[in-house]
Amino acid sequence: MSDADGAALIWALAINCGAALTEFSLSRNKLGNQTAVALAQYLRFNSSLISADLHDNMVGDIGALALAKGLPCNATLQTLRLSKNEITLTGSIGVFEGLTRNHAVKHVTMETAGGVMSPGIDIHRLKGVVPADVIDFSSRHLGPLSAAIIAKLIERYRPQLHSLEIDKNAILKEGAKYIAEMLKTNDEIKTLDVRFCSLGPEGMAALVEALQVNTSVDRLLAISNHLGSKGAEVFHGALLPTSSLRFITLQDNLIPPEAMAALRDAAAKVPGLQLNL
Repeated sequence: MSDADGAALIWALAINCGAALTEFSLSRNKLGNQTAVALAQYLRFNSSLISADLHDNMVGDIGALALAKGLPCNATLQTLRLSKNEITLTGSIGVFEGLTRNHAVKHVTMETAGGVMSPGIDIHRLKGVVPADVIDFSSRHLGPLSAAIIAKLIERYRPQLHSLEIDKNAILKEGAKYIAEMLKTNDEIKTLDVRFCSLGPEGMAALVEALQVNTSVDRLLAISNHLGSKGAEVFHGALLPTSSLRFITLQDNLIPPEAMAALRDAAAKVPGLQLNL
């Protein structure tokens, strides 16, 4: 289905279905910004739609930003699936802004692996609407777009969150930078689980910078993030005598033996710290 056909279909549904339409899926087509703009306009006056699925299309930032502007006018949509499109961090931040002015949306999916139905981001837990000490995003096929929204929501709403588990998601260095910025002002998260997140040296450097000012994180799980010798070098910045860290896992990070020895020596100078390499 073409982009123009998708937009026309949305307006046909709006005219002919009315309140009978509660969910629709236009996944795996060739729909783009024109369809997303039509959906955004539809959301402004619709009062029945619960789920909208645009997975695996060609929607870009223009479409994402249009949807973000439509969200504040809608009070029924609970699930929005935008995974596997052409949206960048610009569009993702726009979606975040729209979510801050919407009280109905519970789940947003920005990325997912092929053929996988991921629950995506749990919006209400991140806003504190549903209280949770621990939010487990493990293995949800999230990426940097999702990490940006997660970090921004925590920063904005400050839920009573003691453990953030985002492991086994390829958030990459771009996503790590948003998590790091959030940690600089957060004083509640005690456990940060970023195992198997493909952070690389640059992503770890961003987290280290944040941990130098954060006073609450005492458990950092960072197994298998392709750190290498460069990542090991930047991690020394987290091993300060004033650090709140007490438990760290850095196994399977391709760290050379001599770099491991240097990290162990630095960790020995931090009171009460257990470092696993």
